[in-house]
Amino acid sequence: MEKMSVWLLLVCLLSQTPHSFSKEWSRELIKDVEFAEENVHQIFSPDAYHCQLACTQHHSCLFFSFIERNRTTDSRKFHCYLKQSKFGVPTKVTEKKGVTSGFSLSQLERTPDICLSSLYFWVDFTGADFSSLFTQDYKECQRVCTNDPYCQFFSFLTEQFSKPEMRNKCFLKYSWNVPILPKIEISSEVTSRFSSRYANKTGAFDDDAWNSDLGILEHTDFPGNDFEQVPAVSKEHCMFLCSSHPRCTYFSYATSKYETSDAWYYMRCFLKHNVDERPCVPKKELFSGMPRRLFKPTDKPQPSSWVTEEWSYNIPGADSKIIPDVSDERCKRLCTEDSDCQFFSYYGYPRDTCFLKQVITLPLPPKVVLMDAVVSGFSLKGCDTPKPTEST
Repeated sequence: MEKMSVWLLLVCLLSQTPHSFSKEWSRELIKDVEFAEENVHQIFSPDAYHCQLACTQHHSCLFFSFIERNRTTDSRKFHCYLKQSKFGVPTKVTEKKGVTSGFSLSQLERTPDICLSSLYFWVDFTGADFSSLFTQDYKECQRVCTNDPYCQFFSFLTEQFSKPEMRNKCFLKYSWNVPILPKIEISSEVTSRFSSRYANKTGAFDDDAWNSDLGILEHTDFPGNDFEQVPAVSKEHCMFLCSSHPRCTYFSYATSKYETSDAWYYMRCFLKHNVDERPCVPKKELFSGMPRRLFKPTDKPQPSSWVTEEWSYNIPGADSKIIPDVSDERCKRLCTEDSDCQFFSYYGYPRDTCFLKQVITLPLPPKVVLMDAVVSGFSLKGCDTPKPTEST
């Protein structure tokens, strides 16, 4: 893009308001331009479209810049920078070859399912493996990933891979596709809850076919073997998170009464992986169990209360919208009616303020790097016609 074009783009942006972008403008990916604004988050993306979807799902991202794979002089290949500005639009636009920028799609009408059909040749999605097997080619690897209930993305080692014993190996990978709470704080002034949409439909938080209390051991710890620790509002919520992650073989949950000098442990879910053994020791205010998928459905299912009940907790962060002067019931309705709202916190009198919240559930590879003889891609579960689109 020529310098005059960059200048005209900046003038055009500054003349807009945050809500005045047309659908065509919001969808447009702008080549060889970087928005040098404040970064609110940085992730790895295989292409600019994935970066744009991540921006759309981030609670405060308004626009983004993505470092393309062909930017040879930059060590930041595949970095996706999610951005915002106090003006709501980019105010610092620079010409930079190999950088693609664009805007959040939050103003657009979006479909509930996301289709990521591109294949990425000589690209590795590093980490997040939960299973591996040998397949004939990368297309078969993608089919296996698509048919696996947990697989979000994959990497396949072709017949040209440097180590012969690893050729034709398909690695199935997972990242969180359910909302993970950023933090939990005990508060008598705040109530929080998940969106009613999750309790009213078959989907992310559907517990109707399971008795979620089954198998949870009171005042018991399964020590060691942690691979991830995340906030959870209850032992049942922790069980759900363990059930959602393919690597989780069992879990332990620390309540808000757990005796410790470090408050970080309060309401913390410890996901564990060990298929060979399961240590077990008594410990007060720790609850342990196994994932739901290891149990059979009950004859009389008991819906899990953690999905529908209110908690006297604050969930700080991830605010997508802040609405003052509303009631508790109105706050619930606003979250339910907002397709982006996954959970909310409500401050009662005298603030009477509703905080709608959103976190990214898009498949997120932990790292994206160039690697010879490796093909990577995503599950086609969200695609109407599950056929891959070849990319470079």
